Amino acid sequence: MLDLITLSAKAPDMGTAGNLEKYAGNVTLSGLLIVFAMLVLLVVIISVFGSLMDNLNGTKKPKAPKAPKAPKAPKVDKPVQKSAQPAVMQETEDEGVIAAISAAIMMMYEGTGKKPVIRSIKPAATSRSAWKQAGVLNNVRSF
Repeated sequence: MLDLITLSAKAPDMGTAGNLEKYAGNVTLSGLLIVFAMLVLLVVIISVFGSLMDNLNGTKKPKAPKAPKAPKAPKVDKPVQKSAQPAVMQETEDEGVIAAISAAIMMMYEGTGKKPVIRSIKPAATSRSAWKQAGVLNNVRSF
């Protein structure tokens, strides 16, 4: 590097006009090496800083899940008084969807001793499609 500085400082009458072309490859190579070395150094510094902040904030990566505890004995609920009028279900074209939702809810409560009561099933009112909503949630998620 110092050779380039001294060569450029010399007067043109000293016969150094062709010397700069000899060093062009060295200058290019050393410049690329310096740039990529600094990029690697920045990545290391940022990752160390991120892990340090995670440790300070207490947001560590989740560990392996613990073994589930044995279920407790189910509590005996008081008998529910039934209303005089039976619930009226609306006729829909998608009875299969309602059956799948009901089965999923029953599976969630299986083994807990509780009996869920489904009063109504309505579609969620969203202005975005599921793919748009997933994209928004992905972009606003904390790091």
